[in-house]
Amino acid sequence: SDSDGLLDLYDGMPADGTVLDYDLEMNDSELGWVTANGNQVWLTQGIVTMSAITDTVSTLILGTSPNATSVFRFNNANGDLTVDTIESGDGVPSFNWIAGTLRVSTVNMSLTNNGGLLSPSGSMFVSDNYVQTTGTLYMEIGGRAPPAYDQLRVSGDATFGGVLSVAITNDFTFLDGYTFTLFDVSGTISGTFSSYDFPDLGMKWIFSTANLYSHGTIEVFELNTPPSFLPSGDVVVLEDSGGYDEVWATQISDDLFRGLAQTASFNLTVSNPSLFSQQPTMNVGTGHLLFTPALDVYGSTIVTVNLKDDGGTEHGGQDTSEEVTFSITITNVNDAPIFVA
Repeated sequence: SDSDGLLDLYDGMPADGTVLDYDLEMNDSELGWVTANGNQVWLTQGIVTMSAITDTVSTLILGTSPNATSVFRFNNANGDLTVDTIESGDGVPSFNWIAGTLRVSTVNMSLTNNGGLLSPSGSMFVSDNYVQTTGTLYMEIGGRAPPAYDQLRVSGDATFGGVLSVAITNDFTFLDGYTFTLFDVSGTISGTFSSYDFPDLGMKWIFSTANLYSHGTIEVFELNTPPSFLPSGDVVVLEDSGGYDEVWATQISDDLFRGLAQTASFNLTVSNPSLFSQQPTMNVGTGHLLFTPALDVYGSTIVTVNLKDDGGTEHGGQDTSEEVTFSITITNVNDAPIFVA
């Protein structure tokens, strides 16, 4: 018997052909069994503590006496258990994963991830409800359709919490708008993950969770990245010097967006436009700064310039470079005196 309902399997699963029979006598209506590869361990509702077991099991059967309900809690801290199918032997058991990594394809009962790491083996099916309060749901993406990417299918309801972690495998590369149905839930979806652990795709790509809780999908979008240029410094010209046309911006660059070239243009704001008969502009093709001072006018102005493309800012993209400021100074020239005879 075991008064606290704790069964410690410190030596791992029973060897093939070995049957360990435990009458834990917590409650006869809660007496159940665990079977691994045909080997049977009888236990009551409680915690099964594994000693960091790393093993592969074809079928794990959990059961209770007829019409009884039991919760089986498995703690395999620092272990990695792979199971093809978790079956219900009798009664109405439920499976609660507390610690360690569990890789499973089919769970024919309700499943709770309450602190461990759960990894579907391609496409995982849960015949009842799925609940994740803490712990991590780890999904791999290695292609366009299951089982090339992991999917959680739930016949009942799904409640989410803890962490959703996504990893890229098979050197898979994305195109804009790729959609992955991570969850296929027949019932209702409630709760939200407290955090997401997505791979770093660089500044040009983003995972979107906008439809995660309504349709079970995440999307990958290409982001527009801002154009760039290398600015020069302040400009000084003489009064009445005529039109100015000199290179001011170099290394003008704008990446392709969705495989297409973009159209970019410079935007200039002048703090003192009265100094000019032709306002300052910038040629995006050559980087030339062009302006013409007004006649008999001198002084200084601050010019603010940025480079903007036509790719837009959808999904958090950026279409505008950082602003740069510089000054244009028109220096006073002493004009020769005049007189009227």
